[in-house]
Amino acid sequence: MGAKRVRNHPNVERLNELFTYDPYQGTVTRKIDAGNYKAGDVVGSFSGPYGITTVDGVALLLHRVAWALNCGEWPSLQVDHINGNKRDNRAENLREATHSENMRNKAGWGKSRIKGVCWVKKDKRWRASLGIGKSVRYLGQYDRICDAIHAHRKAAQAVQGEFALHNRASVMQHTSHNDVSQTPNHVE
Repeated sequence: MGAKRVRNHPNVERLNELFTYDPYQGTVTRKIDAGNYKAGDVVGSFSGPYGITTVDGVALLLHRVAWALNCGEWPSLQVDHINGNKRDNRAENLREATHSENMRNKAGWGKSRIKGVCWVKKDKRWRASLGIGKSVRYLGQYDRICDAIHAHRKAAQAVQGEFALHNRASVMQHTSHNDVSQTPNHVE
C-alpha cells in the first residue's frame, strides 16, 4: 500500500536521524541505508512539480522537509519558492507564506503566459489586471504588451509587496526594444 499524505508528519528529530540538508545546494541526502537507497543518496522523487519523500510510511513534500531540517521546526504556513522553481529547495529560495501570499507568486497563464496580462481579441489590445483577494482590479488596455506588463508590475508591487510576481524571464522576451511582435502570433 502507498504512503499516506497527512499532517501527522514525523518530528524534526526523526528527520535529523535520517537526513542531512545542504542549504546552499538545496539537497536532502540520506544518512543511513534504507531499502534500495544508500547513505549519501539524494532524497526525493520528482514525478510532479514538487519533490516528495517518504518517512515512516508518510509522504512528505521535500521543500517542507528542507525547511524543517534547516529551521529545526516544521513550517506553520505554506512554504513558497521565491523564484517559482518548485525544485529549487535552497534555503535562500524558501519562505513561509499564507496561501494568499503563495498564490501571488504563481506563474501566468493564457496566451501571453504573463500573469495579469491578456490579449483582448475584439479590441486588439493588451489588458492588464491584478487579482486582489477574490476581486480583480482592471488596470487598463494597452497597444504594447510591455506597457501592460509595466502596469501590472507597478500595481502588484504596490499591493503585494515582496510577494508580487514580476513575471520573471517571460517579461524579458516581451520588453526588448527590438521586439516587433506586439500581438500574439495567432492574431493578424
